[in-house]
Amino acid sequence: MTGLFAGCVGWVSLIAVRLGMGAAKAGIFPASTTTTARWFPRTQWAMPNGALGGCMQFGGAIGAMLTGVLIVNIGWRWMFLCYAIPGIVWALWFWKWFRNNPEDHRHVNSAELSVIRRDSQTALKSTKIPRRHLGEHSSQIVRWRASVASNSAAPERLCSLAVSSRRI
Repeated sequence: MTGLFAGCVGWVSLIAVRLGMGAAKAGIFPASTTTTARWFPRTQWAMPNGALGGCMQFGGAIGAMLTGVLIVNIGWRWMFLCYAIPGIVWALWFWKWFRNNPEDHRHVNSAELSVIRRDSQTALKSTKIPRRHLGEHSSQIVRWRASVASNSAAPERLCSLAVSSRRI
C-alpha cells in the first residue's frame, strides 16, 4: 500500500490511499495475538507481544528520521517507493515461510510442538472476552488514547508533506 502514495495526484487520492492503508493495518493486532497464542506457550506470550510493540515504536522513530533524508535527496514519491520495496520483499518471503499453525511448519519438531501446545490450546478456548467488558479497565482506556494520539498525527504529516511539495 505504501507505494501507492507515489501515484497520488491530489488530496482525494492521498486520503483514499491513507484510508486504505489504515484498513489494511487494522488486522495487525488481532492477527498477531492469535499467532502468539498459537506459536508460544501461554507463559511466554509477553515476549512476542512486547517485541512487536517495541519494534513498531523503533521502526516509527527510524522511519521519521529517514523520511526527511529521503525526501530531500530523492523526493517524496520515490521515498514512498523506497519504503514499499522492503515491505513487498518481506511480505513475499513471509507468505512463503509462515504457517498459521506450528503443526504445519516443517521446521517445528515434536519437542517444540509439545512445549507450545502444553497450555496454548486451553488458552485459545478460554480467552474470549465479551465486548461489553472491553474498555472497563482504566489501563485499556489510557493505552487506547495514547495509541490514537500517537497515530492521529499521521494524516497531518502526510498533508504537510503534500503542501510543502511543489506539485502533488
